[in-house]
Amino acid sequence: IPVDHYRYNEQVRRQKRQELGITAEDRVIGHVGRFVTEKNHEFMLEVFAQYIRMASPAIMLLEGTGPLMSQIQHKADELGLADSVRFLGERSDVPELLQAMDVFFMPSLFEGLPYVLIEAQAAGLPCVISDVINKDIVLTPFVHFASLDDSKEIWAGKLNDALQMETGRPDNTELLAKAGYSVADTLRQLDQIY
Repeated sequence: IPVDHYRYNEQVRRQKRQELGITAEDRVIGHVGRFVTEKNHEFMLEVFAQYIRMASPAIMLLEGTGPLMSQIQHKADELGLADSVRFLGERSDVPELLQAMDVFFMPSLFEGLPYVLIEAQAAGLPCVISDVINKDIVLTPFVHFASLDDSKEIWAGKLNDALQMETGRPDNTELLAKAGYSVADTLRQLDQIY
């Protein structure tokens, strides 16, 4: 993944938030992924509802499409989250969407090596993820694990902690480049393949 173009940019953040109708003060928890069982969207919404009850209003951005999307939209309505959850569909502006977020949330039931977590770290986002996700994905000190056996209150607390620590977005692209995720490394790998 050439992560260089995911580098945090305050101007892009402001523009994308304005486009999405999000203020500078809004807390934004986001996820990028297909609406399929393994992404655990129902649990995600339940944790988000708990976060709002215990902490403060927030917005959740959900990018993607998939067979469970209408079911998850219905679940958001059931939980009273219709005004707080934005279903964005499939988008080509994921790097900019990551800029608009404050925390990346991925409580997956199982994963391989999710590239979107590399992208989220490149964007300087704190990430709250399930402990079933491969630990090799941790490339920055801002990845926080929780067990799927933990209560929704514990997960909501982890989101709150991540939101509280978000005081500025670090430029993690050098860390990720050292791990082999730069444009130069990607070009070298492609050259070796072909």
